Amino acid sequence: MNSKSDYQNRVYLPEYLEELLEIRPSGITKLIAAWDGLNTESQIMILTEIRRRNLPRYFTDKVHVKALESKSPYVRYLAAKQFSFFDTDDADKKAIKKRIEEDSDDLVKYSLLELGLFGFSDKDLNDPDAFFKLSQPARLAKVRCLKCSGKEIANLILYALDHQLKDKSVSENELFEILLDYTGNAEFKKHYTNQVLRYDGFGEYLKGEGFEALWQLVPKLPYACAYVLVENLPPKAGLSQGIPEDVLKKLTDWQIENLLYRKDIILKKLRKQLFFETHQKADSIIDVRRAAISHNFNLTYQEFGEILKKPSKEKVKILADLTS
Repeated sequence: MNSKSDYQNRVYLPEYLEELLEIRPSGITKLIAAWDGLNTESQIMILTEIRRRNLPRYFTDKVHVKALESKSPYVRYLAAKQFSFFDTDDADKKAIKKRIEEDSDDLVKYSLLELGLFGFSDKDLNDPDAFFKLSQPARLAKVRCLKCSGKEIANLILYALDHQLKDKSVSENELFEILLDYTGNAEFKKHYTNQVLRYDGFGEYLKGEGFEALWQLVPKLPYACAYVLVENLPPKAGLSQGIPEDVLKKLTDWQIENLLYRKDIILKKLRKQLFFETHQKADSIIDVRRAAISHNFNLTYQEFGEILKKPSKEKVKILADLTS
């Protein structure tokens, strides 16, 4: 049975393309013969539909080998990702691997480095020196499809802050790209926010551990890198109770502001605390106050009554912020 997401992600092929996906020798022959004449969009649609239908390897391998000849790097990338290689491969399979690794486009060239679900057993993710000796396109390939491995990524970035960033062998922009490719991945967000159907205690522990390790990075990072995590990290994951209290205390005003403008960040106690306490501070904190009341903020009758009892000048200022 197809899941709901299968239907949502389904590619509906035009009838003239559907004919090319007949699972028989003549269907393969037609598709190979037509391939070079298809536009890039049609080639992408066919490769996407082939993957969704989980078609037999005798069909798909021939199509993917043909797709490696495409003029579009993205089409070649989609095809390259469908191959698995082993030490026991024959000469033909080794030739395909060599073609991918020698491709002129970095996206294709490093596609075989993509780790997919988990990376905790990958030697490069567990060896910062080895990881940062890779080229930047290779590093991005390593992280772009990861669903978890939060602890490993956090350790890599921490190491880079103390070593590669200081000796300028890695730039802030490169760290920014690594974090953005990792946390901006839709599969990463699903992994850290979705509840598992069958409870996995150890899996939930690892999820929470990775979640907290990533949040602990925020106060230590340069501006742009910290912004990526403040915008993309989930508010809770696994066995963790939420964003660690010690992290919240270390966040700068702009980090708190951007965090509280997120609808999914509850933190009702912190929002009220910031709203009431910052009225006694400089006007430079006004953006923090506005962020605090932007979402998940409700006053009780008693709290509202306390506001009305304040001196006129202070009362008007608070009410003005509430109306904003």
